[in-house]
Amino acid sequence: MAYSEAAYWLAALAVPALPRRVIKRMLYAWCLEGHRTVGDLFEAQAEEIAQMCAVTVEEARAILTARSSLERAQRALDELARWGAQVVTRADEAYPEDWARLEEEWQPYYAVFRGDLATLTEPGVAVLGATHPDAEAAGLAQALAQWLAKQGHYLVGGYDEGIDRLAIEAATAAGGPTVLVLAEGLLQNRPLLEATGEGALRLLLSPFAPEAPRRENQAVARRALILALCGAAFFLAPDEGPARWPLVSEFARGGLSLFMWQRGAESLPPEWVEIGARPFKGLEDLQYAEQASAAPLLPLRETEAESPEAPPIAFRDAQEAIARLGQTGKVPEKLAKRLRDALPKGSTE
Repeated sequence: MAYSEAAYWLAALAVPALPRRVIKRMLYAWCLEGHRTVGDLFEAQAEEIAQMCAVTVEEARAILTARSSLERAQRALDELARWGAQVVTRADEAYPEDWARLEEEWQPYYAVFRGDLATLTEPGVAVLGATHPDAEAAGLAQALAQWLAKQGHYLVGGYDEGIDRLAIEAATAAGGPTVLVLAEGLLQNRPLLEATGEGALRLLLSPFAPEAPRRENQAVARRALILALCGAAFFLAPDEGPARWPLVSEFARGGLSLFMWQRGAESLPPEWVEIGARPFKGLEDLQYAEQASAAPLLPLRETEAESPEAPPIAFRDAQEAIARLGQTGKVPEKLAKRLRDALPKGSTE
């Protein structure tokens, strides 16, 4: 059986004898720094892997045991392909930039997806909150989602029970684009797989193995991936505090706009105020704030945030481009790769 590169990634990241951080370190060194494939890694000797990836020979031998999982991984990928689903890996240019900026421990090294990854080039908005909302909270979630959809924002969620699901379904019904980040493998949710690409459900993502069942720890950890894709998040009557939303305070410090609604509450809980959440009383409140504020509360769509054209900068070759860009700070990984690929044969950096 011939194996795709995606099958090698799935098999490597499923090795039970190694901690995930060690596997990631090997894949980063081999693929992102060494510009080699995981398929090449599986053909290499343990000693070469250990030297190139700065791991022990025993750890290198352990990663090679993933060869026995390749057939199962490929069968799962073949079934996903029949649904039109694919895999994007950490080494791919299409890997979501917002996830690439996360700390290493939070980055999924692959995501199984169906739909249009280009949707993620702009920040989305999340409407999240209570698992069992009352009628007022449920109605507000639906009205807010419909309003956001009509404003051209895409909604990001996990399709969890309650506010999250109500908002996604309302936005979809209103024709607004939606993105779901699931807490289980895509093959565990065939109804959503079938619906993706039809109407407004633009993109279905899972950072887990195709057949992985839903687990509570996965569901909570995946919340960081949802918020990473957002420019704003609304929490309506949340039944959990910010401690159950990984990295939410870091995202808020980085520019994520947080809004919170609680029925009849005069003030927000201190733990939410501490991370910068602002009170949200209803659509009228949001519409007024949008009109009165010089700085928009929600992420601007690309057509609304056009920058003036800058004059082009000429470079003699890709080597000079990398050197010049390096003077202004770290050269983005994907850009550097494109520039390296553009070097004439025989050139060196």
